[in-house]
Amino acid sequence: ELPAGFSVVESDRRNHLTTNEPTAREVAYREIAATLQTLPSAEFSQALEALAELAEDYPLNDRLCTPSEVREISRSGLIDIGGHTHTHRRLAALQEEDQWADVKRGRDELTDMLGHPPSMFAYPFGTSRSFNRHTIACIRRAGFTAAVTTRPRAVRASSHRYKLPRFVVSASDPNEFERQLACWLHG
Repeated sequence: ELPAGFSVVESDRRNHLTTNEPTAREVAYREIAATLQTLPSAEFSQALEALAELAEDYPLNDRLCTPSEVREISRSGLIDIGGHTHTHRRLAALQEEDQWADVKRGRDELTDMLGHPPSMFAYPFGTSRSFNRHTIACIRRAGFTAAVTTRPRAVRASSHRYKLPRFVVSASDPNEFERQLACWLHG
């Protein structure tokens, strides 16, 4: 169990971090995300536009890959870029037609970016509650050959092709990634 707080020294700068309570930013994020997940598509789009306007005054600390960087990664052959959705909503909470629209738009945008359709799909959130049989039907209809969850298991010959387990890499630090990999491989 983590202590209630600890200090981190980084480049002669000391930061005190608390672990016993979420920050106001984390609480706000969770509340906004939970609310967005339940909105109908039209209201969801309006809410995202309003949030985007608010966010213009707050620069991101982490940046996403640009489309040209995604194409370069894909062309390298080292990484297979798979599909997701356009809005990253919990698909099982949506009506079938909204699931299809979100999956299709995400696939079409990625196809345009890569120059070829993606073959794999990753469910937003990846839990068993984040997709359903209608979602799987949409994924198949969109032409994906398989889909991954966030269930941390090894893929077996008997694994369902549209419910594949995977290990989620959450570490950006190479040493932490090495530790995670060792745990997955050696237990």
